[in-house]
Amino acid sequence: MSQQQPQPRLDQLLPDDSDSDTGAPALPPLLAGSASKLDPSMVPQGPPTLADAASRISWSDLSWEGIKKLPCAPQALLTGLMAGSLLGVVRFSVTRRLRSAANWGMFAFAGSSAVSWEFCRFQRKVVAQQLDFITKEQEERSRKAALAEKLQQLKEQQKAEEDAMAEQAERERLARSASWVSYVWPTLRSGSSGPNNR
Repeated sequence: MSQQQPQPRLDQLLPDDSDSDTGAPALPPLLAGSASKLDPSMVPQGPPTLADAASRISWSDLSWEGIKKLPCAPQALLTGLMAGSLLGVVRFSVTRRLRSAANWGMFAFAGSSAVSWEFCRFQRKVVAQQLDFITKEQEERSRKAALAEKLQQLKEQQKAEEDAMAEQAERERLARSASWVSYVWPTLRSGSSGPNNR
């Protein structure tokens, strides 16, 4: 049988430097600003359990202000309330049985809330995918634009080098032709005034 190694605790992962005032271990730079907000009782000592999760739920999480912070909850709850109320009232006006109308209203509330929740989550997922696609496309466009600009700069640099080389070659050709003309011209002048031309 193989022995499982115990997982290190959070205080074992932190550096050994301790704060001289409190004797508490020094926090990494990212956590140093939030040191006053850390509660030692909130640091898990082992694997989390269901009781740990339940102990972290407060009444403020279940209030309307807490529910409004959840992305799709207000829309789902309001849709469920409207559908459940409407179907309950219609069922009561048709059958005149309160228990049946309440059952239909509750089922309509639960069903329409679930459908609205899932549809809202689906819409958020689609929007997130579209934003991710747009972001990647913009990054690709900016990368292509940077590459095109760099290619244009390289072409301009290459053209400037070719122009400089062509100009240098032209200068050398002119220098050679000037030296040739300066050598041949006196010979031609002296040859043109020879006895054949008289």
